[in-house]
Amino acid sequence: MSKELLSMGISALLSALGKGGLSSAELTAACLASVKENEPRLGVFPTLDAERALEKAAEIDTRRMRGERLLPLAGLPMALADNIMAKGLPTTCASPMLEGFISPYNATVVDRLADCILLGKTNIDEFGLRSTATSPTQGAAAAVAAGEALFALGSDADGLTRQSAALCGAVFMKPTYGAVSRYGLVALAPSLEQIGPITRNVRDNALLLSAIAGLDRRDATSKAPQWGELSPQIGQGITGMRVALPTECCQEGLSPAVHALKELGATVEEIKLPDLSCALAAHDVILSAEAFSGLARFDGIRYRHRAGAASLAELYEKHRAERFGDGVKHRILLGGLVLSQQYREIYYERAQALRTALTRTLLEQLGRYDAILMPLTPRAACHGGYRRELYTAPANMAGLPALSLALGKSGEGAPTGIQLVGKPFAEPTLYRIGAALEEVCR
Repeated sequence: MSKELLSMGISALLSALGKGGLSSAELTAACLASVKENEPRLGVFPTLDAERALEKAAEIDTRRMRGERLLPLAGLPMALADNIMAKGLPTTCASPMLEGFISPYNATVVDRLADCILLGKTNIDEFGLRSTATSPTQGAAAAVAAGEALFALGSDADGLTRQSAALCGAVFMKPTYGAVSRYGLVALAPSLEQIGPITRNVRDNALLLSAIAGLDRRDATSKAPQWGELSPQIGQGITGMRVALPTECCQEGLSPAVHALKELGATVEEIKLPDLSCALAAHDVILSAEAFSGLARFDGIRYRHRAGAASLAELYEKHRAERFGDGVKHRILLGGLVLSQQYREIYYERAQALRTALTRTLLEQLGRYDAILMPLTPRAACHGGYRRELYTAPANMAGLPALSLALGKSGEGAPTGIQLVGKPFAEPTLYRIGAALEEVCR
C-alpha cells in the first residue's frame, strides 16, 4: 500500500486527503517507511526529524477534520536541501564550518509551505558548490525519486541540481531570478542562485512553484510574478509554438526531444549562440567573487566553531584551514584574486560585461521563440572532457527560468535529460512544453 500511495501524483493525493480517504499521518508514515528502506543505500538525509513530522501530520489531520483553513498543499511530506533554513533544525550546508548550527528562523519558502510535513534536511555538496567535475547526486533529488519525500526544495547556482534531478528521473524548475524569495537561503553566489521545486512530474512541479513564488519584502531582489495558477496551461498542447535549438548543441543527444516536439506540432529551428565556453568562464569568475565575499562571514568567531589561536590573524587562518573543504578554499582564493585591485578590471569587470552581452543575446532569441532547447550535460563531460555546467550556467547568468526533465534512457539505461530555457517569468510556457514532452517521451 505504501508504494502505491507514493506513486500517486500530488493532485490525486490532495484530493484523497480532502475527501477523508487518506490521512497525512498515513502518507507521512509511508514516506518514513521508504526512508528506512532506502537510507542504508542512499544516505541522503543527514537530518531526519521523524518524530516531529508524525506529530505535525497528526496535527494537520485534526485541523482538517475540524474544517480549519489550511494552505493548499497541507499534509504533504517534503524534504529540504541543507542550505535552506528551517527553524529548529540543523543547517550545516554539508560543511564542518557549520557543524552543530541550528536554524533560528524559517526561510520564506518554508513559511509558505508551513502546513506541509518537513521530514528533514538532505545532503548537498559543501555550500552547494560543485566540488568536482563528477559531483554526486544531490540528496533532495534522490529523496524524491526514491519516494522518501513527495517533493523537495533545492537551490541551483550553476545547473548541478537540474542535472541531478534529471539523472534521478525527476523534474526541477530553476525559476526566474526573483520569482522565489531567497530569504533563508545560505547562498553561495546570490546573483546566480535560486530556490526551486523538485518533483516526479511536471504538473506537480507547477503546483509547488505556485505555492512558493511571490513577492517577499525581506528579499530585496524579490519580484511579483503575474502568473496566477501555473498548471491550467498544461495539457493544452503546443501546436504552433516555436522552439530554438542552438547549433552548438545539435550533437548532444537531443534528437528524440526534437522529434517529439515536431510530432506535437511545434516548430524547431536552429539558432546561433555566443561562445558558451566564454560564458562559462565568466560564470566561474562571478561565482568565485561572490563566494569569496559571502564566505567571509565564517571567520572563526561566529557560528559555533572556534579554533584555538593566539592572535586574530591566526584565528582566521587556522579556523578556515580546519573547517573549509578543498573546493571551497579554491573558490575563496580565486575570488580574492579576481576582486583584487590588480586583477578586478581584467577578470571581474570583463566577466560582468560578458554576462550582460550573453543576457542580451538570449533575450533577443527568446523574443522570437517560446523556449530554447538545450542539453543538461555535454556528452564529453562523462569522460573528463567539457565542464558539466557548460550548457546550464547561461540560464543562471541571465536569471532566466530553466526546466529540466528526464526523457527516456541512454544506451546504458541511465535517464537522459534536457532543459527548456524561457524568457523572464515564462514558467507557464515551459511547463506547457515540458508536460507535452513528458507525456510522449517518458
